[in-house]
Formats: sequence, structure tokens, C-alpha cells
Amino acid sequence: MSFRRVSARSRVGTVLVLALLAAELWAAVPEGVAAQQDDSDASLASLTLTGADLAFDPDQSQYWLAYGVAVQNPTIVATAAQPDAQVEFRPADADPDTAGYQASVSGLQVVHVIVTSPDESARRIWSIWLFDYRLTALGVEGFDLGFDQATADYSLEVPHSNATITLTANDGTHTFAYSHPDADSAADGHQVALQPGDNTVTVTATPEVPIVAVPQTYTIAVTRLPDPSVGLRTGDPLTGTFAYVPQSHNGSRGFTLGLLFSDDVSTSFQELRYWTIKVIGGRLQHMQLMDSTNTARWYLLVTPSGDYDVTISLEAGQSCGDIATVCTADGRALSHDMEVTVVGPNGSATHPSVASSEVYLVFDDGPQPEFTPRILDVLKRHGAKATFFVTGVNASAHPDIVQRAANEGHTFGNHTWNHEVLTELTLDEFNSTINRTQEALGDHATDCLRPPLNAADHNVVEWAQALGMRIIPFTVNIRDWQLPGAEVIADRIVWGAVPGSVISLHDVDATGEQTAEALDLALTRLADSGLNFVPLCNAALPAPEPSTTAEPSTTTEPPAASEPPAAPTRLTAAVNDDGRIVLSWDAAADGDGVTGYQILRRRPREGENTLVVYVDDTGSAANTYTDTEAPAGTLYVYRVKAHNSAGTSARSNYVNVDH
Repeated sequence: MSFRRVSARSRVGTVLVLALLAAELWAAVPEGVAAQQDDSDASLASLTLTGADLAFDPDQSQYWLAYGVAVQNPTIVATAAQPDAQVEFRPADADPDTAGYQASVSGLQVVHVIVTSPDESARRIWSIWLFDYRLTALGVEGFDLGFDQATADYSLEVPHSNATITLTANDGTHTFAYSHPDADSAADGHQVALQPGDNTVTVTATPEVPIVAVPQTYTIAVTRLPDPSVGLRTGDPLTGTFAYVPQSHNGSRGFTLGLLFSDDVSTSFQELRYWTIKVIGGRLQHMQLMDSTNTARWYLLVTPSGDYDVTISLEAGQSCGDIATVCTADGRALSHDMEVTVVGPNGSATHPSVASSEVYLVFDDGPQPEFTPRILDVLKRHGAKATFFVTGVNASAHPDIVQRAANEGHTFGNHTWNHEVLTELTLDEFNSTINRTQEALGDHATDCLRPPLNAADHNVVEWAQALGMRIIPFTVNIRDWQLPGAEVIADRIVWGAVPGSVISLHDVDATGEQTAEALDLALTRLADSGLNFVPLCNAALPAPEPSTTAEPSTTTEPPAASEPPAAPTRLTAAVNDDGRIVLSWDAAADGDGVTGYQILRRRPREGENTLVVYVDDTGSAANTYTDTEAPAGTLYVYRVKAHNSAGTSARSNYVNVDH
């Protein structure tokens, strides 16, 4: 994000908008007070406003001020020139206190100060126009400030020995000034080379509006943490430590910590990420070198699985030839175990799966007629249950395999229609691939979604939650698709089988043959381990319904139905040229007893559930609806329910649209 100055055209637009709003507010002044007379008996001696210099002039009757975070609730204080003159404030429902009039600025507000002479023969009005004008973003490159428009002071602790912080903001109608001992302002922000100790940066943002503006000052106190690797000694033996470990996590957002070794290690990135570092109660989302010139210092980004503790650990190795062993180039293995725990919102509670020794086997990409049945045979022989994350195209092609797996106690998740990478899709494409796969699974569909390649960004997470889905990442990636051989795959399964782990496997193509053999070997070796292999997704969790319900229409009397009507399918939502959201779906055939459709709308960002309308079908195949009451600027989620004369209903899948 870069800074830009507001154009002349933008300034003109701002003036016009302010003028129009001013006209509306001025029109609200009660009759009888709008008249103004030039009489010193109805004059003001002073007029002040908290946090701003009005440059009061008794002959000036109007003042314009742009505010931001600098002033939350400005107080207007007016003193009449004549002791017995009456001072009033408008709007009429104002709640003045002893210090004056307490204004609450939100958008554009006008406060009228009305002075009436002691004998009520003269009256004058002063008007103060307050415009709430705030930054829309303030960021520090690489870190989350938790920006809040009502917050001016921030603090950061950064684990860098030599780093550059770049502050950025994206409101192009402000100018910015920075304060720092070694300031080096750049066109796209303000770069600060961190020094040991505290580095406080102040950002002063001044609105570029054609009225008097109160600058907004933001303070960011950046503390560079000490380097914990100073205590690590190079040479034999190889030692390590976790660093910059947060005390707790909030259950939903990832956290970062450091992994430091006393010497450069030769263990590959892939082996460190997928085999060496174990995470219980979460997932290792990403790792990267702190410094590209050595392999002794790493950042780890861990995503918690919920409100429970997250434990990150490494085990000491016996030999550099063993799997998951950290080693140096000269053959020295990590000499000691390493473990650290980050406490979740539930305090020191342990994730239920860990307490009960549960392990989750998951199989992606199937079903496939050659190898999925072989894997089912192995699971049945060992009394193990699993979850199959299927693609819609394969599930629809092999419903008999889906049914067999369900009959034997296994469950299912959504792996998209044809293995699409969700981060590369538009919202409509996301809706289509997820909903088609849910329809292919039918009664076996659950609320579990695993993105192919584990690729999920902020949009994917929000879109999935809007559809009532939860994203299921793996914690142990067996990488059987590399075809390393059944013995190697079995070793990896045994190594990764710890309580709470989600072990990712595949049941298609050539991978399935090695995986089926390896699974039999691994489960045989784990028979006396005390671990329980259970399904990860036991049943679909119904999304919350609106509290408001509608009765089926009684305008027609189609034949009574004892079974639910056919559910609407292929629901889509799009914004038309008029800015309205248009829904369409495949309606049930005529004569099936459908009396109408109930349109349900949610706004997940606002926590709103709404019954929009009940559409009378009267036996026809009505299949469209235009929502005229959906303002732009948020995410909408829709579902359509078909009703029949017996009072039963059937629901479509969800669809969402970012309006």
C-alpha cells in the first residue's frame, strides 16, 4: 500500500458531499431558532471545543472541523456575553452536562449553539460541523497491529536482530509525518532500522479535506527482543531451543515462534516441516529461515486446532540415518529433546483427542475402484475407522464405494469437485465446487472441508465458514504420493501416530497400491500402542437457522405429501446491474406437492440470520428470487427451503456472495 494525495476532483467531490449533508442537517433546525439577529445582547463571549482551536470570532457563525481518533467525544463549551443570556444546544434531544455539550461524532454531525438575549428580544446561532474522518488501515510490514479505528497507541515485540519496519496506511486522503531518531521516509511508508531496546515511532495523519482538520497521532512502540541464540554454543554436541514463544493463543489465530540450533543443520526444509517437528493441538502452517545465509535459525507459524493447549516438540536422534532426525553436515544429531507448550483459552486443558489417544487417518482424492476397496479391507481387518475426503467427480462416479465405506463406520469430507486449488478460485467458483461435492455425497455429507494442497487463505476460511463448513488441515503429511515404497510409508505412519494427529494419505492411482500395503504394515506394528483410530468427521453439524420461521402458503391445495419434497439444487447467487442479489435454483418437478420456497439469508460478519421471504409456488416451478433489501458492502449467505402441504421441507446447500 502506498500513500497518495487526494486529487482535485476528489476534493471537489468531498465539498459537494459535505454541502449536501450540511443542507439536510440544517433543515433539521427547529422553527423559530433559524432567524439570526446582529444583537450584542445575544452574543457569545467564548466558544471552545475539546482538542481543537476554533479560533473563535463572535462575528463568525459557522465552523467546520474534521476529527479522527484524536477526539472520541468532543465537548463544546459556550459562554454568553451577557450573564443572564440563555445558551441552548441543538439537536433538541441533546444531553448537555455541566461542562457543555457532549457530542458523539459519527460521520457528519452539526451542533447548533443558540443564544437568546435576557429579554428574549434577540437570538443568534453558531453552528459547528463535526466530521468523523479516520484512517482505514495502519500496518507494520510482516506484523499484525490489530488496527482499530478508535485506538491510537500500539506496541510490538519483534524477534529481529537487524530488521526494517515499514509502516503503511491505505487512506489516500491523508498526509503523513513520522517521528523517529533515524527516520528514513520512503514513498511507500516509513522505514525504521531497529536498534536494541525501544524504538517508538509516531505517525501523524492529517486529513486532506477542504475544511479545518485535527491531525491524528498514532504511536507504535517497537521493542526488539534479545537474541536467545547467544547462549547456544557451537561445536559438539548439537543443541537447540525454542525462542520468542507466546504465553498463550486465542484459539483461532496462528502464532509465531522461533526454532534455533547451535550450528547450521543439513536436515531439509521438507523433513523438518513434515517429519521432525511435531505439533499436538494444532498444525505447523509454515516455516522459514530467519536469515538465508544459515540454517540454524527458523521461524515457525503454528495454527491452533481450537481452544486447547498447543505443544510443539522435537526428539533427540540416535543416528543421522534415522527418520526425523536433526543433523549437521558433519553427522552430529540433536543431543536432547525439545518441547514447549502454548496455553489456549481453556487454560491448561488438553485436547480431548489427546486425552483419549485418538488418531485420525484421512484419505484424499478418492474413491477409486481399484484401491479404495483394498484400503477398506485393511481398515476392517484392524478395526480402524477413517475419514475419506472425496472429490465430487469420484464420489458421483462410485456411489457404491461411498455406501460401503459408510456402512463400515467411516465418514466423509469435501475435497472439492475436481481437486481445485481453492485460493485460485472466485467466490462463485468456490460455491460451485463445494456445493456440487456436497450434493454428490448426499446424506453422507458432513461439515468437513480439506482444501487441496492444504491451500487456504483468509477468503477461503471466511467463505467456508459462511457455508457452514470447517477446514480440516493435516498435522502429519505422509507424502505417499511420492511413491517411496510401502516400508517407508509404514515408517512414516508409525512415527506420525501420536494422540491428536491427523495423518494424510491417498487412495487413488499408483499411490493407493503402496498406501494399502503400508497401512497394513503400520496398523500391525501399532496394534498394542493403545491408540484409537477414529473418524474425524462424525456427522454434519447443521448451520444455525434463523429464529424467525414462516408457515407454508395455504393459497393452493396441492396433494398432501407424506415425504419431504425434493430439495432445491444448484443454488446460485449473483449481483445484477442494478446492484441487487439474484438467486436461482433448479426447482422440483411439478406435482410433487411443493407449495413454496423459503429464502433464508445470513450476514456472517454481522452475526445476522434473517428470513427474507416466503415465495408462493402454487404448483409451478418457481426458481428465482431478487433480494431488494441487501445493501452492498458485506458477505451474504443464502439457502432455499422447499415446503409442501404436509408441513415438511427440504433445504438446498448454502451459497454466498460478496456484495
